[in-house]
Amino acid sequence: MDYTLRLLDENGNPMPEDIKGLAGFQDLDGEPNNGPKEGVQLLGGFDGAYIRRDTHLAQYGFNGWNGGMDPNNNLFDDHAQKHYLGVTFAGNTLKLRYDTVGGRQASVQPIKALVAYELKYDPNAPDTNNGVPAMNGDGIPTQGVKNGCLAYYVGGDTINLATGAKDGDCWDSSQLTRPGYTFKGWSPDRNASAPQAQITMPHENTTVYAIWVKNVRFTYDADKPAEYTGSMPGVPDAREFSPGATVPNTSPWKTGATNIIRGWRFDGWRTGRDDTSAVYGFDTTPITQDTTVYGSWTPLTINLHYDANGGEGSHPSQNTRWDTTVTIPDDVNGSFHRDGFTLTGWNTQADGKGTAYQPGKGVPMVDHDVTLYAQWAPLATTMPETGSATLAWLIGGGALVLLIAVGAGVWVWRIRRKA
Repeated sequence: MDYTLRLLDENGNPMPEDIKGLAGFQDLDGEPNNGPKEGVQLLGGFDGAYIRRDTHLAQYGFNGWNGGMDPNNNLFDDHAQKHYLGVTFAGNTLKLRYDTVGGRQASVQPIKALVAYELKYDPNAPDTNNGVPAMNGDGIPTQGVKNGCLAYYVGGDTINLATGAKDGDCWDSSQLTRPGYTFKGWSPDRNASAPQAQITMPHENTTVYAIWVKNVRFTYDADKPAEYTGSMPGVPDAREFSPGATVPNTSPWKTGATNIIRGWRFDGWRTGRDDTSAVYGFDTTPITQDTTVYGSWTPLTINLHYDANGGEGSHPSQNTRWDTTVTIPDDVNGSFHRDGFTLTGWNTQADGKGTAYQPGKGVPMVDHDVTLYAQWAPLATTMPETGSATLAWLIGGGALVLLIAVGAGVWVWRIRRKA
């Protein structure tokens, strides 16, 4: 007996011509010793037949299967499953032939059909790269939550949509990229701001859309000091992040380093150009918008010191930056004294064998402190041994001593100061 089945929806309207589904035939009996057999031949609209590996069915005719070796007396036990023929179909019109061989009654069990609907993945943007999940349409699962890697599902099924993780399913986010965006997942709403992990399959073909979040940009700015005239070393390239991510620091510059630009100490990356701005929290601060961090710099300073070098007194040191010139104050000599000596100038070495300087002159300051040592000369002059009379005053022992040298002789008068 031949049957032609036309599939209608709940309103009596024909189902789509590209509909796909799953059905089955139960209780296909047989008798041993070539007894009566009950069978079904799949004549049109079917694209697959499925039996257990230990089936009791036997193949015959045109895509047909019958009861084979033994009868079946129960529809739901394990033996009944050996007399079950599962089929998949494609299209809204099915043709089959129901056969009985021998004394079996001519009847057909109702087809337990499940209509399957197509699930499509849409990249939801014209500038994406690679592709959407590679769907497998060979089977229609009928139990539990479904993996979202198949093409067809029964209405009402709960489906785990293909994840963006590298988890071994049919797809991950590396297969679908978009410049300037991060893939977040899928949603039936193409304008959704957040993805859905699952959907319930409606009783119709359904499309889910990729959900994209625009990346935010992270940029380094060295923020060259205005007083620095040299060239700046390069900074890391700008990077893009998904909003909410934390940013690792890829700059090789270490906070406190003094070898990046001459004469300056690097004090870290800040949120603004003002050095009072907060230091940026790498690896801890979620980035939610385009962000630039700025290099923070402090000039290195050195000092010019004054050393009495045997005398008494002091003068404040002068602080300056590297690679500058410091002028010695005109009044610096007045800050020092030494009995019996006069201050004749300054030198970079205590013994006077270095570089000599006088008040009002500039001292080059490179990258380290410099100390100037007072240079002293006695008040007395050297007396000639012969010749004209020469006078010299010495102060000693609380008295003025007058020396007169005439010819080869020396006359000395001690003039004691009044108490």
